[in-house]
Amino acid sequence: MTMRKTLVAVIAALLLAGPAPADVVRMKDGRTFIGVILEEKSRSITIDTKISNIRSTVTLHRREIASIEKKPLPDGFFDDGGGSAQPKTPATPSRTPERSDQRPSSRRQAPVDIRYLEIPIVGVFGEDIIPIGVENALEQARRRRVEHIVFRIDSDGGYVWAAEDIAEILEQHEDEFTYHALIDKAISAAIWVALSCDTMHMTPGATIGAAVVYSRDETSGDAEVDAKFNSAIAARLAARAEKHGHSPVVVRAMVLGEAEAYAWKDESGEWVIGAERPKLQRVDSLRTLDKRDTVLTLTAKEADELGFATLFTEKYADALREGLGVERWRGSGNMGANEMERAASKAKPVFERFGMLHSELFASIERAVSADPGNFTYYVDYGGNLTGSSRRDWQRNTDQAIAEWRRVHSVLVEMERLERDRAELRMSRWVETVDLQSIADQVAENVRRLEENRDRR
Repeated sequence: MTMRKTLVAVIAALLLAGPAPADVVRMKDGRTFIGVILEEKSRSITIDTKISNIRSTVTLHRREIASIEKKPLPDGFFDDGGGSAQPKTPATPSRTPERSDQRPSSRRQAPVDIRYLEIPIVGVFGEDIIPIGVENALEQARRRRVEHIVFRIDSDGGYVWAAEDIAEILEQHEDEFTYHALIDKAISAAIWVALSCDTMHMTPGATIGAAVVYSRDETSGDAEVDAKFNSAIAARLAARAEKHGHSPVVVRAMVLGEAEAYAWKDESGEWVIGAERPKLQRVDSLRTLDKRDTVLTLTAKEADELGFATLFTEKYADALREGLGVERWRGSGNMGANEMERAASKAKPVFERFGMLHSELFASIERAVSADPGNFTYYVDYGGNLTGSSRRDWQRNTDQAIAEWRRVHSVLVEMERLERDRAELRMSRWVETVDLQSIADQVAENVRRLEENRDRR
């Protein structure tokens, strides 16, 4: 008996046995598939279903699935005009198709263990949350064939460079993993990680949003420059969010103070979110989410109601099993937490040393400028030359200024050395190379000037 005939026989037997349990698979894009799941894998399922009243075998990627439920199979669901039930030509598979030489098993296989790794995103980005920690945790997950990552997010934000670096790391590995966000708090820079996930779950009392940013978390001093910078970040973040099925309108309202966001119900009663106020919308349905002079923050209840995230009443990643519609959901230990702690401990002394050097740099520049011999008064003789005492004062002040400028240079060298340590920690530069070089050029010019004039008469 061929595999196809075996498959037909098994399904026919199930149908003849009485009302069979059906698998109802709801997709994130609104589609629903009703039928019998033939095969379950860690990243996909194969379901025997009907499409346009034609029996089809479809492979669906778990990343695109919103939920899976069990319900009675409708009477005669697979009947084809009273004829024998036979699967038709398989429909077009999802973005991750099965190989042509692989066919669904002739019988329902045992549930597959879906393994996940929890990675805590807790504290301040760039201090407690270091990009290399996330990258190392993902590498550990890859080695152990873990394909689902749960980010436990509880952060008020921090440095934008750290958030963007982490988002880039997640994008580089997105074909290897399915990402889930379990949010206690995702404010400011923390939304970069949340919006890079395929599903977002918010615990009661959680909030997400308020992510207005400027260059390196500081204003440039130029309102137009700041606006352009924020606009570019909002565009990148909105594109990343939309790629994972999250509303780009909501995201822009969380980043741009001038953005607006409105929500209203369509004819089916579903919420629609737009950046402009609809002209013909009923007042009892229309909600103003964000005005031009505010920055959007959503509570867990609001995000759930709008379909932006799912309200999750549990506090632990283990409980995501039901919400994700999987039968077997198993954690992979503390690898994620260990890697994040290890990265933070390595980064801490580098941060502290950089902070000291940053302060020392400006203090040394101030001392060098103050010691410049041109800032003092000297006595000259009748010939217009410095007196002996004044010449010695001039030389002493010159030597002091040269020493301070050389101290500035040594600080620059050590800061550049720390930049290499920074690179090993997978972090963006704290000081641009062009800035360090510009200061170094000024140091060299001042030392040259002082040395040339040291023996002034």
